[in-house]
Amino acid sequence: GRRKRRRDRMTQRPLSTFLTGLLLLTILPLVLTAGWLAVDDVLDKQAEMRRQAATIAENLATAIDYHLDARIGALHLLAASPLADDPQRWPDLYAQALGYKERFGSHVILAGLGDPMPMLFNTRTPLGAALPPLPRFQGQAAAPTALATRRPAVSDTFLGPVAKEPLVAIAVPGIRAGTVTHILLTTIATRQFQERLDQVVFPNTWALSLVDGRGDVIARRAPSSFDARRDVERMGRFTARLTTSPWSVVLEIPRTVYWAPIATTGIGLALALTVAIAASLLGGTMAGRCLTRQITALTRANGTGHSSITNDRFRSLE
Repeated sequence: GRRKRRRDRMTQRPLSTFLTGLLLLTILPLVLTAGWLAVDDVLDKQAEMRRQAATIAENLATAIDYHLDARIGALHLLAASPLADDPQRWPDLYAQALGYKERFGSHVILAGLGDPMPMLFNTRTPLGAALPPLPRFQGQAAAPTALATRRPAVSDTFLGPVAKEPLVAIAVPGIRAGTVTHILLTTIATRQFQERLDQVVFPNTWALSLVDGRGDVIARRAPSSFDARRDVERMGRFTARLTTSPWSVVLEIPRTVYWAPIATTGIGLALALTVAIAASLLGGTMAGRCLTRQITALTRANGTGHSSITNDRFRSLE
C-alpha cells in the first residue's frame, strides 16, 4: 500500500537529491545559530543606541542646569544688595549689573512691582532711558512666577521688547522683611543655547532639541527635512528634564536609523544563507553525479549489477 509507494518514490529519487537534502539538513543548525546571533546583534546595537542617546540628553540637561544655576546664584547677590533699595544708588547697582553682563554674557533688568511690572533699568539701554514694562506672553513668565513663589524662576521663550529677538529670562525676587520689593532678571538670547547645542557630539542623523515648558523649541540640531511627528517613534525619543526650569532636553532617533541594524544584519544574513544553500545544492549535485558514475562503472565492470557486487563481497569474506 501506501508505505510501499513511499519506498518506491524514495528509491526513485536521484542520489544527488538525497545528498543535497542531507547537506541542507547538516547546515540547518548553523543557520539557526546564525539567525540567533543576528537577532542578538541587532538587540545589542539598539540597546547601545538607547544608552548613548539617554546619556547625551542627561549630560546636556545637567550642563544647562549648571549654566542656569550659576546665573541664579549671581542674581541672588544683586537682588540682596542694599543698592536696590534706594533709587539714588541705582547707578551703583547698574554698574554691578554691567559687571554681571561682562561675566555671564546676558543683560540684567531691575523690575518693580505692579501690573504690568515696570522695568526700572535694563543694561541694554543707558540708565534712565524710557523702558516698556515687562512683556506678557503665554507660558511661564519668570518675574510673576518669582513674585508668586518667592523663589527663582526661569521663563519660557518670548520676544524681547527691547532686544527684538527670542529670549528666555531668569528672575530672582528681592525680599525685605519677608516681602518681595523688587525683581532682578537676566535675559538670555536663545541663540546662546543654540551655540551650546552645536558643540555637542552626536550622530548627525539624530535630532537634539532644548524645549521650554510649552514644548516650544529653544534650540535644535536636526537633519534637513526632519519632522519629529513623522519620523520618530516612541522608542526613539529620549527626554531629560531640567531641575532649575520647566525645560527639557529631547533627543530623537528617526525610525529609519533606529531600525537600520535590522536591515543591515538581515541583508548580511540573507546573503550568507543564499551562499550556503547554493553551495549545498551544487555540492550535493556534484557529489551525486560523481557517486552515480562510480557505481555505474563498478556495476559494468562486474557485469552482473548490484547483486553480483554484493555476492562477490560475501565470497571474499569466506
